Amino acid sequence: MKNGKKAISLMLTALTVVSLSSCFDVTSGDEGEILNYTYNGQSLKITTQDIVDKYLSENKTEHAKAYYDALYEVVVRANFEKGGLLEKYKSAVESTANQSVLNAKDEADNSGKSWHDYLVEKGYNDDTTNDEQKEKEFYLDQLFTAMETRVTDEFNNQFNTWKMDDVDSAAQQKYNTLWGENGFINEKLPYHVKHILVKVDATETTGKYSRGHISSANVEKLYQTITSLVNGDEFGEVAKNYSDDPRSASKGGEYIMNIDTGFVDEFQMGIYAYDTLLSAGADGKSMYANEPNYAEKKEKLNLPGATSDNDGQIAKEIKDLGASFIPYGVVEKMYEDKDKEKTKDGISIYNGDADYFPRNIYFNKYFQNRNVAFITPEAAWQTSDLTLGTGDSGYRQVTDNVTNKKVFTDINDKGNYATKKANDSTLSEEQLKNFHEIKFTDGTSKNVLCDNEGNPILVVRNQESSAGIHLIVIERSAFDETDKHFDAKAYIEQGAKGSEEEVKNHYATKLNEYYATDNPKKKDGYDETTNKPYYVNAFPGYDSGAQTGYIPKKTFVQNNIVTEGDKSKNDVYHTVSEYNARVQTIKDELDKMKEITKFSKYEWLNDDEGREGYKTIKLNDEKTQALVEKYIDTTIDTTTRNNLKAIQDRWYQYAAALKQQTNERKYNLLPEILAADYGNVELYKKGQPGYNPKYDSINGNTSNPGVSEAE
Repeated sequence: MKNGKKAISLMLTALTVVSLSSCFDVTSGDEGEILNYTYNGQSLKITTQDIVDKYLSENKTEHAKAYYDALYEVVVRANFEKGGLLEKYKSAVESTANQSVLNAKDEADNSGKSWHDYLVEKGYNDDTTNDEQKEKEFYLDQLFTAMETRVTDEFNNQFNTWKMDDVDSAAQQKYNTLWGENGFINEKLPYHVKHILVKVDATETTGKYSRGHISSANVEKLYQTITSLVNGDEFGEVAKNYSDDPRSASKGGEYIMNIDTGFVDEFQMGIYAYDTLLSAGADGKSMYANEPNYAEKKEKLNLPGATSDNDGQIAKEIKDLGASFIPYGVVEKMYEDKDKEKTKDGISIYNGDADYFPRNIYFNKYFQNRNVAFITPEAAWQTSDLTLGTGDSGYRQVTDNVTNKKVFTDINDKGNYATKKANDSTLSEEQLKNFHEIKFTDGTSKNVLCDNEGNPILVVRNQESSAGIHLIVIERSAFDETDKHFDAKAYIEQGAKGSEEEVKNHYATKLNEYYATDNPKKKDGYDETTNKPYYVNAFPGYDSGAQTGYIPKKTFVQNNIVTEGDKSKNDVYHTVSEYNARVQTIKDELDKMKEITKFSKYEWLNDDEGREGYKTIKLNDEKTQALVEKYIDTTIDTTTRNNLKAIQDRWYQYAAALKQQTNERKYNLLPEILAADYGNVELYKKGQPGYNPKYDSINGNTSNPGVSEAE
């Protein structure tokens, strides 16, 4: 092995003898040979000492890791021998290794290097070995690389099934990369989300929660985007037409978000906050509190101070602030006044100070929120509603606890504002159908804008990166194990047969099925006898009978509703290439699980459970073996702790931003009356909500210093 002879003292030899079961066709000679290979007609022997030397040489200060890596290599190599799990692949990996050597020689020739120089450059530089010995070492390393690739492929092939009922449940529960103990669903909490980003100009660092300035074009884009959704346009199509996120636009706004995705806090933590703290089911508890594995999954979100019966102070602060609401009437009013920068008489307010433009007052009050918000069908306040001290609808006077000055505010002490609580008369009956009631854990409920599948559209504001307004739909929550939001009525409307309960039992998709990495379509085309596309029966679905044939369930890959009533509707089916792309998206996410599956593969190869006559491969020295086992446990624990700390830090950051937002908005937001009754000179006099002493001597207009003369 590479540089093996120079690595360590012979005193370590006694520690590195490996115990091999007799079920393997391997030997252990006087020198500790454990494996024999043939290369170019010559016998190659690998000793225990060779393998340990190799890793101790590479990890001179990390002996625990070195011993684990050495043991892992022994386990992998042994499993390609007779009696091993992968013995049938031995000739295949040997062929791959031989070809790798030939390819390397071609590479050396093509680059004008001698074979000797090539090997030295690759690290085979032990001056006590000749080129023939270096080549043998190179071959053995290429062989191990081929073995590792085969181990990974075989592990993934055996443990990536979405099925839970008709497989070896014990092994699958332990190792399944999708739904197993340490699988993607339980470990990474995947969310299928759709997203639209509307960029805005309001990137001020001073008064960033209360005095942002947006352009007329920003208002128009927001209005067009939200109005398209109010009109019932499909969310993905709206994303393609309006989203300022290139990836979101090109993919119809779709993402798989998980704990490691790293989306901005307002986006990612906002989703977690809504799902676990704010949204409520019929019983008033958190929406998914009664779903399987809810408590275990929630622990991975590591809410600071959370216990089994208490979510902690951070959660309390987020719950107290709750959700915000953006009346569609305000969206219309902001659009109507998007270019209003002077009064109808041509008068500028405070020499054209943009703080006082109606579009900015509306934007800052309703959109400049880091907490989750929703669009409601409510009307905007009328001028007559917005008067001093009239209750929730009006503004009030408070003392700024920093400057000790009296200011006017629409915001209460918790950081919230009131809305009209009445449907906007401008909305048609068809538009109102796109608003559905959702419940909150504080006991309230609200009609909010949903996508065309009935999913609430979350609205959040981010300023620091990907700055703008994010509109988000949760297609499938990580906590939704049983398809809790399945809409049986929508299926029945599209031709599904049976009662709502029967339809749900038949069509609803469990979470393990939802992320199936299968392409349901065999080819583009239709079965003339059934007028149905060709589908693979293994895909999550159901057999609806001989008359209609096999039909797939709705999953991430098959993301359209398909029922018996669809018949030959061509537009509800993807092409094969579209299906393949969606399958690859899930596979890419599973590939990121390498740090979790690393030890699982070792355990799987070295597991004696159910293998007759098998004994696990261990180091004979018990202390060294214990060191390896501690290394595995410590590495897993460290990864887990790091992940938990990272997400806990994000909760603190998110909560701190919300607290700063509440404090700033309470004292700095301009009351809505200044937009609703823009230009009313009485509002800018001393003692009124629009008065600003900064402009006391503007243009010499001492009778009403806040208002400039008409130009």
